[in-house]
Formats: sequence, structure tokens, C-alpha cells
Amino acid sequence: MVNLNRFYTYAYLREDRTPYYIGKGSGNRIYDSKGRPCKKPKDKSRIIFLKQNLTEEDAFKHEIYMIAVFGRKNLGTGILHNRTDGGDGSSGAIRPQEVRKKISNGMKGRSFTEKHLKNLSIARKGRKLSEEAKTKISQFNKGKKLSDETKRKMSESRKGRIISEETKKKMSKAKLGKSTSLKGKSYKDLHGEKYLDRIEHLRKCNTGKIHSEETKLKISNSKKGCCSWNKGISVDSKYVYTVKSPDGKILVTKNMNSFCKENQLNSSCMFRMMKGRQKQHKGWIFIKKEYV
Repeated sequence: MVNLNRFYTYAYLREDRTPYYIGKGSGNRIYDSKGRPCKKPKDKSRIIFLKQNLTEEDAFKHEIYMIAVFGRKNLGTGILHNRTDGGDGSSGAIRPQEVRKKISNGMKGRSFTEKHLKNLSIARKGRKLSEEAKTKISQFNKGKKLSDETKRKMSESRKGRIISEETKKKMSKAKLGKSTSLKGKSYKDLHGEKYLDRIEHLRKCNTGKIHSEETKLKISNSKKGCCSWNKGISVDSKYVYTVKSPDGKILVTKNMNSFCKENQLNSSCMFRMMKGRQKQHKGWIFIKKEYV
């Protein structure tokens, strides 16, 4: 959860120990050299905290009070270089579109050193978002559509990415016991009337689709050494299949795949017969399918 009492007020001192700037901040703001009308002292002993462990509101109030006490040079009321009376920090500020564009252009192409990335990672470890923050993020992203260029960039950034075994274990552990909102729901439940249109669209997209030799090789390599979850398991279906052999015998089975293996038949052809797309296979004829 975000710490609400993470703010503080601070002062920059002259060599005679009188303040020349009063500010409010959080984190490492006190040592940041940007965003002020004056420079911060090179001597860190001249950078002091005035009050710590404040809420943002209390920090603003104390900043206003301290500026009023010492006064501003530009108004002729005191000794500080502050250009405002305080309480007007950038927290929660809404920047105009022009300013946002300038910031965005300034950040493009920026690269971080390994040390910087490590420091960012350390700073975020253990950080948890409040439920309110999660809700705001969720509402902000609802209905948001990514451009084709953004999708392409996201795809390119993930290509060749290898997840370590340790990371996989952490991801698996994080999801244990969690129930998704889709559990127990079918595609038809989710999309209602759009279900049939979607199925037809998928069918058209995949009809006549031919994979390149490179894609086939990648699919083959990705499956090498993998074992299907149901390998060696014989599962009876909820249906009874009745078929007629080439010599006229009527046979019944509850597991069509096993039946096909025992009789050297192609299971795809047998299932096509069930759907009426094929009349017979190697002299075998499908009679009926019954639910049990």
C-alpha cells in the first residue's frame, strides 16, 4: 500500500546558514537539481529537512508557512528565491497536450544504463498498489485501443525473449489458487449473439491458410520433447458409437480413437462419417451415435 506520510519539507542554505529556497517533496526530490528557480548547494550539509513523515496536504501547508516567514526576494518581502507562495507543486497537475508532446519527444530514444535499470528495479520491489489505484488504472485502460504500430512494437520487443525457469516458477506460484473471471464460461456465454459470427469469421480466416516451411519447422521444434497431458490415458466419452465392419458385423465402442487404433483406421475419416461428410472408410460404415 502507498505510504501517505511520505512527504517532507526542506530548505537550501547559504554559507551563512540562512535559507534561500524552501520546498516540498517526496523520495529523492530534495537532491534533484531540476525544476527550481535556483541551484541546489554543492555542499550537502547546506541541504536540510525541515519536517518529515507528512501527508501531502500537511507538507503544502508547512511549505506555505515557511515561505511566508522568510519572504520572497522577487516581491521584496524577504530572502527566498521562491517564485510562488508554495502549495502549488506538480502533484496531481494536469499538463496541456502541447507540454505532454514535448515531454514524450524528449523521452524518445532515451536509453538507461544497467546500473540505472537495477536501481529502478530495486526501488519498485515490494511496492504494492492500493485497491483505489488499481481501480483507476483499470478504468483508464477500459476501451483503450492500441494502434497497429504500437502492437508491432510490442510484438518486436517480445521476440526472442527467454523466460528463465525461476521466473516461470514465480509466475506459476503467483497464480496458484486464483480463479479467473472466465472460469466455467464458454465462448458462447461470453459473446452471445456474436458467437456464430465469430466462429464463421475464424473458419474463413483459417480456410486455405498455408504455413511456410520456416513456420512449420518452428512449430515442430517447439513441440519436440513435449508430452501431452493425456498421453497413455484412455478416456471413455459420454457417447456410444455404433459402426458396421466390412464383413457386416455391428460393433459398439465408447472410445473411437482407441477403436480406430485397434482396427488400423483413420480417426479423422471416422469422425467425418459421423458428420455426414464421408460415406464409408475402408469398408466401414457409421450407423449412429448415442448419448449415455
